[in-house]
Amino acid sequence: MTKDVIKRLYELDIARALAICAIVFVHSYYFLETDPNLFGRLYFVSTAVLSYLLGYIANLALALFFFVSGYALYWSNKSFGTWHDAASFFKRRALRLFPLYWVAVFIYVVFGFLPLQAYAFNYNAANLAAWFSPYGSTTIAIYVLGLQGLISTAPYVTHEMTALWFVGVIWVFYLIYPLLIAFSSKPVRFIAVSILAYVALAATQLLVHTLDSRLFVFFGPFVGGMFASKYALSDKWTFVTKKATSGRRFASRIVPSAIPCFCVAFVIGLFSTFGVRGLSSLLPSSFVAFVAYAITGLLCFLFSLFAIAVIRAVLTTPDGAPHRLYRLVAYSTYTIYLFQLPILVGLGFVLTYALHLTAIQTDLILIVVGVPGLFITCYLLQSLQDTVLKRIKTRRGAQPRTHMH
Repeated sequence: MTKDVIKRLYELDIARALAICAIVFVHSYYFLETDPNLFGRLYFVSTAVLSYLLGYIANLALALFFFVSGYALYWSNKSFGTWHDAASFFKRRALRLFPLYWVAVFIYVVFGFLPLQAYAFNYNAANLAAWFSPYGSTTIAIYVLGLQGLISTAPYVTHEMTALWFVGVIWVFYLIYPLLIAFSSKPVRFIAVSILAYVALAATQLLVHTLDSRLFVFFGPFVGGMFASKYALSDKWTFVTKKATSGRRFASRIVPSAIPCFCVAFVIGLFSTFGVRGLSSLLPSSFVAFVAYAITGLLCFLFSLFAIAVIRAVLTTPDGAPHRLYRLVAYSTYTIYLFQLPILVGLGFVLTYALHLTAIQTDLILIVVGVPGLFITCYLLQSLQDTVLKRIKTRRGAQPRTHMH
């Protein structure tokens, strides 16, 4: 493996680590016990504005996640020669996606995450029993199969497990990935097939009205990541790294590379706020959302592309290797996403209602102990899963094959 390849993969690790840290930070707004208005007063903005900004940051972080997923997926699966190759691809993706996800579903369902969700939104502890209701078998089946990206409407899915939407959406992208690859020999064909896939999803939504809207928002970053990986688009922005050598000051490196990134992020914010209103006066209402999602997805793709350039210019060393901490966090990003709310909200519930600590005491423990504990626990869970799967694969490979005579 060449040094350029190693550097590129390291940049994806850094992007994953930064994205999951941003998401945990955003979710802290919901699981911390301190009055949310305090945050607004600290940053001199209203609670409504702060909530919008945090959601904005979370969406950019998620866009970066999907971009990196598409980029890495194409990097390791450039073609499918036979149906067996496609079946092997789905098997590997399922083994990567589902085992720990099923553990998360088990925690949500069996241990009743609804009371914890009620705590997170500051409902009275005495009323928790009234909020709890058993999950239906259809709902459980949808989540176990990872179909919440295709079936996302009530009563089949519930807001209590809303954080698991990511799995349903990324699984749909995995399902259509071989079709995109099969017709991606040339850039024009790749773009045309991607547009047709988006139109097909939009037509399906108009017919059944059950698809998760985030399929359309993050379709652009995911497919854009594939496109960037195939045609090395992120390399086109390396003019930044050529000018910003290691001998220059840090400010001279980050400013020129960060400017386009923040400009695109600013445009995304403006469009998400005002663009949909403008489109609604120009297009039929049934098409407004899909056009708005497509434009937002394109802007998120550009943001992710620039973000990778910023990471390359600022956070990588001459040999491409980031700090070990980035790699450790990147290794367990998926697990952190799955278990962040059950672990942190559950810990906060125990500290508040079982130990009767004050809001400040609870928040300090959550920040100082809970968040590092979350990262460590998830790293161990990811390591455990990989070890178990590796042993199973080794045992199957060691089994003698029988031959028919």
